[in-house]
Amino acid sequence: MDHQQLSFAGLTGSLKAAGEATRLRILALLAEAELTVSDLTEILRQSQPRLSRHLRLLAEAGLVERFREGSWAFFRLGERSGPADLARVVIGRLKADDAIVVRDRERLFRQLDAARECPAVWISGPPGAGKTSLAASYLKARRLPSIWYDVDSGDTDPASFFHHLTQAAPRTRAKTAALLTFAPEYLSELTAFTRRYFRAFFQRARSVAYRHAVALINSGSALGGS
Repeated sequence: MDHQQLSFAGLTGSLKAAGEATRLRILALLAEAELTVSDLTEILRQSQPRLSRHLRLLAEAGLVERFREGSWAFFRLGERSGPADLARVVIGRLKADDAIVVRDRERLFRQLDAARECPAVWISGPPGAGKTSLAASYLKARRLPSIWYDVDSGDTDPASFFHHLTQAAPRTRAKTAALLTFAPEYLSELTAFTRRYFRAFFQRARSVAYRHAVALINSGSALGGS
């Protein structure tokens, strides 16, 4: 991969922005997931005005980006710039078992613990942001039973998608509704079929393990990139 070259002033500015303890911790967390200021406040245990100032400095240096989804403002690592490349290089030099990194990751996991009270959790981020490693490390740390479905461009065929998901579904002796087999006649009522299918799917999952975790990961462009 070609990396964008930086001017002397640009490089020193990016290094100064990243070379501060709190800002480096922010970069490491944003490498795991896109987060709001409120998320970072909970994880880093610092005031919102202070973290907002750190985020502004990181954004001005091109290391992070701010974007909105509805009424929420999220931050993520920069995607296509010289400073963004530098941020990933710096984060890549951090030891995964460093005490500070481990502590912050555990606090991030607690955010996911709280999010699991919702019917679904969506982890969003640009390609290479660390969504897959975050989900995998969270499931491992929490010892959650899981079904991992790697969605790619080949899953644009509903019949193939539902067939392989059924193959991955947990086996149970409990009396639960059978998982429907997709047929061409269901194409005209795909939403209704999907609702019925997943109702039976999660009923089966609950009969096997409490809050069975299901990970649907997009590794290509089948779902539009995130």
